[in-house]
Amino acid sequence: MCADPSSGYWLAVLPWLQLASEVRLDELRFLSVDTAHPDKAVAALERISRDCAQVLRSFRLSDQCSINRCTLLVPDGWDPCVPPDAAVQARFGRAKNLLMLAAFAANEYGYYNSRNANSSMFQLFIATFTSPPGYLSLLDRRHDRTSVAVGAKWGDPLFYVPEECNPPGPVPVSVDEALARALGSLADSHPLAQNIRLALPFFGWANTLASASSWEMEIIALVAAFENLLHEGKEAGVAKVVQQLLAPFGSVPVRDARRTRPKIKAGAAQLEEPVRRAWIRELYDVRNSLAHPKPRAVEELAWLPHEHLAMGAFLFPLLAKLLLAQCDLYGLTWDDKAACDAVDVLLSKTPWFNWGEVEHSECRWDAATTWAATLEQARRTRREKEAEKIAKRMSRGEV
Repeated sequence: MCADPSSGYWLAVLPWLQLASEVRLDELRFLSVDTAHPDKAVAALERISRDCAQVLRSFRLSDQCSINRCTLLVPDGWDPCVPPDAAVQARFGRAKNLLMLAAFAANEYGYYNSRNANSSMFQLFIATFTSPPGYLSLLDRRHDRTSVAVGAKWGDPLFYVPEECNPPGPVPVSVDEALARALGSLADSHPLAQNIRLALPFFGWANTLASASSWEMEIIALVAAFENLLHEGKEAGVAKVVQQLLAPFGSVPVRDARRTRPKIKAGAAQLEEPVRRAWIRELYDVRNSLAHPKPRAVEELAWLPHEHLAMGAFLFPLLAKLLLAQCDLYGLTWDDKAACDAVDVLLSKTPWFNWGEVEHSECRWDAATTWAATLEQARRTRREKEAEKIAKRMSRGEV
């Protein structure tokens, strides 16, 4: 089981993440485990299951309540006695960011009881311990990188779940498994892999949902995420690539979108542009204003800050899929195409998340808001179009 147990053991833990099923990224597996019996999911932990359970008890919902399930990152051929070096830890960090992206691609927005991941759920701990687990030391991240010893033992209440990761009940996170496979197959040396790797930390900062964050910080991070993903450093470049990627799909001209969002700013020559172009323009205007002493007044915006962030969280995984499809590493599904069709339609509608109407209506608990209803309509329309294409091909004897 272990090369040298005298050196101790280690676990790579994502304590605030509950996965609906196992996810593999190349040679790494993300496994959902029962914190009291982790060996049931990971055979390599059989002899140290009690020690692992004590370590995992350090991750708490409250003083009296430990987490029941968490996620372990397990490499193929894992030896819990061989501690990961800096290169391996960096690899783990990249992998959990890719997992985050695949989870965001599976998010469903606009349903009253929808399951949504946020980036705070993907916090990764490398836990090292002896048998039995004793005192621990933590790296207090300062500019001098001082290692600080604390007078606590594994199993004591140490790490408490962030409020943005603490739902009232167990809510497993779903993952777009096809996207996860595509991301896992992308060679590290590929330019797109490098762009995604640089973009994901910014995307994560834009989507923590943490109370300590602010929409101003998140807008700045969101723009940085798009620029790194698309390998463009200016508004015009980002807009050009987005337009190229979304050109095969539906669009709504600014002229029509202004009927429902009259604050969209556009000159006469811009009225026939897709409304996504106006959205990118305003996103950059807001970002730029935050870096200078003349911030834009929120009431002047066509899209409120939380709407910019919601669209960014929705669009970023779609663009990643489109880029992977260009590399023949991912096949767009009908739902992917429907989501691309819906981008401009969503940007031209308001309000997106009319929760007041949902909560006080006699609808089912899964009642849809405008956002969700728009996506459902786009899916129906896309499937009808695809079915019509197949029928025509069959009539010509091509299928």
